[in-house]
Amino acid sequence: MQLNDWTFIVLCLGGLLALVVYMTKRKSLPSSGHMAKSESRHKEMPPDLTVPEDFYRLQWKPSLVPVELPENLREAISAIENISPLVNDLGIRVSDENVNPHEISRMISRDPGLTTYVLKRVNSPYYGLVQKIDNIFNAIIILGYNEIYRLVLEERLGQVGIKPSKLDWQHANMVATIAAHLAKLTRCNISGGSLVTLGIMHDIGRTVLEKIGGALPQDETIVDPRQRIEAEIAHYGIDHASLGGVICRQWRIPERTCLAIEAHPLPLFYPLRELAQASQDNLRETCVLAVAEHLAHCYMDGREPSLIGWDYYQYLKIEPSLDTLLDGRIRRELDRIKSFTDEESRPEARLQPAWDQ
Repeated sequence: MQLNDWTFIVLCLGGLLALVVYMTKRKSLPSSGHMAKSESRHKEMPPDLTVPEDFYRLQWKPSLVPVELPENLREAISAIENISPLVNDLGIRVSDENVNPHEISRMISRDPGLTTYVLKRVNSPYYGLVQKIDNIFNAIIILGYNEIYRLVLEERLGQVGIKPSKLDWQHANMVATIAAHLAKLTRCNISGGSLVTLGIMHDIGRTVLEKIGGALPQDETIVDPRQRIEAEIAHYGIDHASLGGVICRQWRIPERTCLAIEAHPLPLFYPLRELAQASQDNLRETCVLAVAEHLAHCYMDGREPSLIGWDYYQYLKIEPSLDTLLDGRIRRELDRIKSFTDEESRPEARLQPAWDQ
């Protein structure tokens, strides 16, 4: 081989090596669009999970430790019938990535009353299906595991006497819908079954308190959820979140779910770092549930989120903006839930169970 041949080979190898180095460096650099997005996000959201010093400087705060069940309520709470074991069993199964629709269908179909309820709901105007569904398997295929589990949970709660008003039903379903959306958006790895349980059951303590002790004085004038917690403790001796945790433990609901339900109002009162010290084992669930509930209230009121600090949104890696967090698909779902109860939004509707029709 002549010298010119060797020179040509060396030049080719050198050029190839230079190209490899260039492409490697190019891949490691973010695109200009990504850099602009990152810079914009950094400007919009304070660094290091900081919030203004006076944001959580409130005149009144609940304890980070759940309120104990008052003596005068213990007999009434212990008398609440245990919820069906199917709730926990089904919640576990729908959260399993290997879940089978035939298995879920068999679990539900063993109970004729439950089957009738689910099919009646599936074929109601709420879902607006064109073709009538006559079996649980087809209902699962069309609506999905989590939606069917939601119906089962509602029916089982009704069986033990916990029947929320239509407005409370609306709120619970909105929170469940937004929580599922946030979990997917933030990739926080909370199971679908857990999200449904958190959304539907997070305010059951309120339903029970109103049933046992009557409505709060001047209930209709309380618009700030922080004031509601204070008023509940003053009037009932316990807030609805703490009572919800008590009831869920009585039903042997998974502990992480119980902890999140009893702690979900705390982000309204405490910075993330303080809540994290008290709730390390369930911080993700608590944050998602708290933010989902706040967004549900804000969406209904037509206002931007303002009662939970930046630190919680940064922890979830989202921006506190309705336009950013609630896209068109979620808004259509929320509007569908809202439209179902709009005709019953008058004050007396609060006393009417959601499905006593």
